[in-house]
Amino acid sequence: DSRGGQDDELLLNLLHPEAPPAVAALAELFRRVEDVSHVLAWARLRDGAHADERGRGQAETTEWALASVELPRLRLTFDVRPGSLGGEPKLHCREHAGYFISNAAGQPGRLAQPDEPAEDAARAHSLRELLRCLPHALVLEDGQGDLAVLVSAAAKPFWPPERPPASGARAADCRDAGTCLLHRSDERWLQALTQARHYLYPVHPSLRVLCSRTLASSLYLLLMHLAHRQYDAVLKLADACMADTRLSAEEEQLWAAIEEAGNIDHHPEAHAARLKIWLVVWRWRFEKPLDHPPGAEMDVSSTHVSIRASLIGAAATPPSRHNALTFTPTPSTTPGSQRGRRAPPTADPAAAHLRLGSWDLSASLESYVLHRPMIRANCRLQPEEELALLSRQLGTLTAAASREPLTPQAAHVAAELAAYHDALLDAARPTTSEPPLARARPRFRQAFQT
Repeated sequence: DSRGGQDDELLLNLLHPEAPPAVAALAELFRRVEDVSHVLAWARLRDGAHADERGRGQAETTEWALASVELPRLRLTFDVRPGSLGGEPKLHCREHAGYFISNAAGQPGRLAQPDEPAEDAARAHSLRELLRCLPHALVLEDGQGDLAVLVSAAAKPFWPPERPPASGARAADCRDAGTCLLHRSDERWLQALTQARHYLYPVHPSLRVLCSRTLASSLYLLLMHLAHRQYDAVLKLADACMADTRLSAEEEQLWAAIEEAGNIDHHPEAHAARLKIWLVVWRWRFEKPLDHPPGAEMDVSSTHVSIRASLIGAAATPPSRHNALTFTPTPSTTPGSQRGRRAPPTADPAAAHLRLGSWDLSASLESYVLHRPMIRANCRLQPEEELALLSRQLGTLTAAASREPLTPQAAHVAAELAAYHDALLDAARPTTSEPPLARARPRFRQAFQT
């Protein structure tokens, strides 16, 4: 409208090379969650001002004032509202009532002030550490001073290949786990985000934990922890990524991204993270009550037997070509063994996807045991989890050795696994009458000596 009425709004060019400092700062702020080309910043004439036919203010002071910012791809809108008690205006989120973009210490992109109090500096440090895995986050605040982290769900992490894959090599082996980028324009990724295309994580008052409200937000946070190689956080969060409902398209694609991320990283602690996630998925989909399956003759204490029973149901299953741990449970042939057992949910198509079939769990378990002294204490599995995985793997190796002698290298690894398995048993049952380290190792002693 060339008349420049008070209801007119002007779309600011956030990419203009000569944009005022305030406009440049606005673009830098929202660049964290969205491409600037998809950020719509609207300005409105101030009271008493007028505009010429080109839409420019003609008063003595700046005529245009920021009115709102729209992020249509993320389905978010921020409105400018006056601050409380005459304070400076705030950008309030229309979709999350009560929250506005915080200017508190620790907001990404905010420079530390020279005279900043020590308490604010410590708060800023804690918040920055919390957001290390979320470089594309905005910090929101409510009227009570509680913080929340807003993250774009459209940002898909991916790892560009560093070199073309060699003949017979996996594509994941040509990518560096430390080089993770964010892709915000993947059409297939965006199509699965049928509702909100963002996640909101309330921040615990201790500034040490991000709280998840949905399964999808927990899975995305787990994915970002994996992408940033924060293995201790992965082990803590993995148990929260469980549900007894049908997976949505958004959740399925997050699980696919987690599987891809797990194939890239070969750090010893990454193996621990993969084993933990696999255990969580197994318990989620195929957890069964106590039942001693055939082929699992190793004895454990009653403290650990319930966990083992849900994991070693396929101990006698012939191993695959790479001796990987099979994910699909093998039904027991013992009469009456199916009594009281929950059948695997074959009707759910998502269950077929959640097999993590590209993960070589045997290699991960072997690397975890052999490099365990290099793994930090907070990145190790619980003893009962280690015992369950070892029992299952030793059962698989026993079945393989009964058909064909193990190679010297495989026999050496099997002996190491058996020794650690028995050490765990000795720690769990210190009063056992059996001699130490004498239950699993004999089956591999002859091959090991050879």
